[in-house]
Amino acid sequence: MLAAIILIGGSCTKNTYSTFCTSHPVLFSFDISEPPFNTAAGMGSFITVRKSGSTLMVVDADGHESRAEMSEEQRQYTLLGLGGLILGTPALDNFECKVFAYDLACPVCDMANMTTSRLRIDGTGTASCRKCGTTFDLNNNGFVISTEKEETRPLYRYVTRTTFSDVIVSNN
Repeated sequence: MLAAIILIGGSCTKNTYSTFCTSHPVLFSFDISEPPFNTAAGMGSFITVRKSGSTLMVVDADGHESRAEMSEEQRQYTLLGLGGLILGTPALDNFECKVFAYDLACPVCDMANMTTSRLRIDGTGTASCRKCGTTFDLNNNGFVISTEKEETRPLYRYVTRTTFSDVIVSNN
């Protein structure tokens, strides 16, 4: 019991591994049936979401970018983790067709106390870091595909809840 409490308390810290990350605040909701978010509903398809000032930026794997101005309230209550979010529906081991949410920041750079780099996604379900060269499999729980680093971990992942077409991403 004590070990479980310690593991939960240390979720997503630099030296421990837990499936879901709790150390970077996340609260974001969207309608999966509306563009540009509907791209994330396709099996094996992913998008990135991040804030730039008062603008919400959504980019698909082909580099198509959508921008939307956020209200003051939306800016205050839109929390996107360490570097933004990667949203999508993994094609492997996902019988419920559930939307997954990963952090857009590289966890390998974060573990090494380097300035974190935003990951790039491609149409094959791979995310890669320009800074450290690590690649991750978005279709397989964000596990590392290749790296030159000794210490690695899968992508930071966040909880998603779906009610009809509304998806809520959080870390609690």
